Amino acid sequence: MTENASTAPLSLDETEKVRLAVYRGFARTGRAPSVPELSALTALAPDRVRQELRTLHARHDLVLDPQDEDRVVMAHPFASVPLGFSVMGTHTLWWGGCAWDSFLTPMNRAWDDVVHTCGNQRLFCSTDCVDTWLRKTGHVRGYVMDLPTLWRFAGDWYTGRLDAGYVRRDPAAAASYFAEVGLRGSFWGLPD
Repeated sequence: MTENASTAPLSLDETEKVRLAVYRGFARTGRAPSVPELSALTALAPDRVRQELRTLHARHDLVLDPQDEDRVVMAHPFASVPLGFSVMGTHTLWWGGCAWDSFLTPMNRAWDDVVHTCGNQRLFCSTDCVDTWLRKTGHVRGYVMDLPTLWRFAGDWYTGRLDAGYVRRDPAAAASYFAEVGLRGSFWGLPD
């Protein structure tokens, strides 16, 4: 039996080329590369780039704009839209998707609307400030973690994203990581 073009290893290589070009583009410039830029960077035809972007979106390696599937909205930890968090380097401003601090959406529902999930993760000076924000917005309290836990969590969560061959954690590995850094409870799919 021979492999057809859609399942041949070359397809995986093309997907990885596009993934790396998106992540490295974000890292270098602070913005998502366009389809023509990705085409030039990967030597793939624009239609092939679009196909690989859809594959990456389906795998949750990045998030495409539902109104314009040529536009990358997020490639965690990078965002192309201001969601309230940024990091300034010497010459580059990067938008972040989230602060991994105050969550309204449990992890098993995060990808239902990942932009909403990340856009509603906030840093607060105290739990009193969380309560004030909740009263103002009408949101129900989600998960709140302290800064040492946030630091442990964020320290290794994105490791490898800019490297060739990166593979996202499967749900069991993610749950193990959550427990390892001190997260617990049903919000994370873990025992209390």
